[in-house]
Amino acid sequence: MKPWFPVAVCAVLAAACIDHSRAVAPGIRADLIGGDDHIFDLSSVTTVDPSLKNQDGNAPPQDGGNPPGPAKNIGPNVVENQDLTFFPQNETPIALDPNNPNRLLSGANDYRHDLAACGIYASSDGGGTWNDVGEGTTMPPGAVAGGDPATAFGPDGTGYHVCLGFTPATNATSTTVVFASKTTDLKTLRPAGTVIATVLGGAEPLVGYFNDKEFVTVDTRPMSPHRGRIYVTWTRFKFNRADDRYIESPIVLSYSDDGGATWSGPHPVSSPDLNFDQGSVPAVGPNGEVYVVFENGNGTGFNGQAMVAKSLDGGNTFAHPVRIDAIIEICDHFNTDGRCALKNSSWRVNSFPSIAVGPTGTVYVVWGDYRSGNADVRFSRSTDGGAIWSNSTIVNSDLSTADQVYPWIAVAENGVVQVEFQQRDDTPGNRLLNTYLSTSMSGQSFGKQLLVSSGPTDPNIGFSGTFIGDYNGVAASAHGVHPVWTDARRVVCIATRQCRKQQDAVTATVTF
Repeated sequence: MKPWFPVAVCAVLAAACIDHSRAVAPGIRADLIGGDDHIFDLSSVTTVDPSLKNQDGNAPPQDGGNPPGPAKNIGPNVVENQDLTFFPQNETPIALDPNNPNRLLSGANDYRHDLAACGIYASSDGGGTWNDVGEGTTMPPGAVAGGDPATAFGPDGTGYHVCLGFTPATNATSTTVVFASKTTDLKTLRPAGTVIATVLGGAEPLVGYFNDKEFVTVDTRPMSPHRGRIYVTWTRFKFNRADDRYIESPIVLSYSDDGGATWSGPHPVSSPDLNFDQGSVPAVGPNGEVYVVFENGNGTGFNGQAMVAKSLDGGNTFAHPVRIDAIIEICDHFNTDGRCALKNSSWRVNSFPSIAVGPTGTVYVVWGDYRSGNADVRFSRSTDGGAIWSNSTIVNSDLSTADQVYPWIAVAENGVVQVEFQQRDDTPGNRLLNTYLSTSMSGQSFGKQLLVSSGPTDPNIGFSGTFIGDYNGVAASAHGVHPVWTDARRVVCIATRQCRKQQDAVTATVTF
């Protein structure tokens, strides 16, 4: 039996339903359930320091001190978001156009209008400069707020942005919508079509649902029979309407063959015996095979397991998921929101996996893991289509007690594997984070990690030090690698000369 954790029980971005005194039902782990109450709490983003000066537009964040590290192949740190408010941006996906590596599409939870919306930003010069797409944020009609952004490009160069929209209530009665937008010129934005999924309880009067943690990929493989198909996966939390009690959280998938105008499904990804899931990411193999990685918590005590499901019919059906490895949860203690955190910190962490497929079909997965007594990035690969997985190894070359968190993986068209992560370096109080990139030329072992942030960021800035997002991102081609992360070094000043630091979506271009 898993322990009862005092935690906010909303499974998605809905603070209005929070009851911090309520215990989670047996079988619910605080790190897998949602509870994103930070969306409605910006009161902590108010520390004023009038001595600080403004930095505008795409200027790099204020340097907080640059630890030693190679830099000759690393471009400047660039802020993606264009707003000059005091409000933050976090959770930072990024995608690269397979036809033109200079075209990039990124996003974030964007709070420039107080409540979170789905931020969307683009670059047409390889990450050197960035612009808002449309108004810079988007939500479906009627939504109160949005979050969990994800981006991808289609084979024709169309960029897709997928996000959640929601209205707050209880777990069982809130409305959560998975919706998509698209852009062809990286400047204007329009809805892709109908919403992918909306959850209102439907014909089941005794239960309600939440959508959470969606992600997107597009089949760009030349040999695939489903080339151009857009795949979106997410977690479908199910609750009892009477007492808001959790029932299950399987992974589901929907796809579109007409640029997002209409959507299938949702189709089940995880099997009935693996119905306690979160953190899914889809990927496509060279022949159109669809892989979905996710974390599962059935029968694993406090810890989890990395699972991958595979479809050979374009996402209509999936074989029973295959276990990659155990996931030893990154969890030293619980913060004030009841979420897992590291030593000497309050910002929440998770161990969700990320997946990428190489040009010859090798499948790669990374995740966060605490089996060494500190947080590391673990890696496994499969060379037989996901049936058998290698023994997991550690990606980060720093094997000290420093913590590495929020890994993401990408593979370039030449087969070179890139993994981005953040590391809590040995700074006073063990407070600050730097961003690193690890590279594997062979797809088996990784070289020395490369420092890509020009200075450390303080994750305690904003949200009372409890939230910096749940994931970062990285995109890779043979021409360059583009990690993106949450960074709180930039200082913004308003007309009254009040100044403060804020969370931004920050990127850099790395060439080899």
